[in-house]
Amino acid sequence: MASPRVSVVIATHNRAGLVGQAIKSALGQSVRPAEIIVVDDGSSDATPQMLSEYGNDIRIIHQPNRGRSAARNAGVEHAQGDIITFLDSDDVWLPEKLEKQLAAFEVNPSAGLQHTFSDVVDAKGAHLPRETRHRRQLYRRALRRGYTYEGMSQECIMFLSTVAVRRECWARVGPMDASIPAFEDWDWYLRAAMQTEIATVPEVLVHFRKHAGNTSSQDFFEGR
Repeated sequence: MASPRVSVVIATHNRAGLVGQAIKSALGQSVRPAEIIVVDDGSSDATPQMLSEYGNDIRIIHQPNRGRSAARNAGVEHAQGDIITFLDSDDVWLPEKLEKQLAAFEVNPSAGLQHTFSDVVDAKGAHLPRETRHRRQLYRRALRRGYTYEGMSQECIMFLSTVAVRRECWARVGPMDASIPAFEDWDWYLRAAMQTEIATVPEVLVHFRKHAGNTSSQDFFEGR
């Protein structure tokens, strides 16, 4: 049986200095994705010029600035893969991320959605031990609680750059709600939990980048 085709969706806005590292980490996977779709959500910096340097290695979609959820939804609309994966433009995948997620889907066919663990790095990519230890504690607590609607309703420790979803699961759940300023992915995971089993690859396969451009505390407050 042929391996599922994997689509990578990267939404970006004014991250000319970071999105290249995200793209390179997708291109450097031990199992090469079928396509990498980068949605430029109305960038006004050098992002369009930087993206053009990747030529046919990526597909670029330009749209007016409508927010990251609208950009992700647009990426999925253009995706052709059986598995949809997301990579925030300031994060980085480890080389075996896709390979291990495809293997996990194969052994758990009832799971329509899965995620991996992540650690935390700073703006320059240096490891942040304290933040990573705290995140590891949250992951352990999430595993004990379970990735069910009830388990995730009060707290959700799942980051979009770690997520892979079967296309048919995305179709059943529907697109992300572009009106939510933050935690829009949390809303989507809760909706998904009512439709499918959620699986976990309990291994750090993503570097989550902590920097000044992360979502603001006010947006998180409003999103919650």
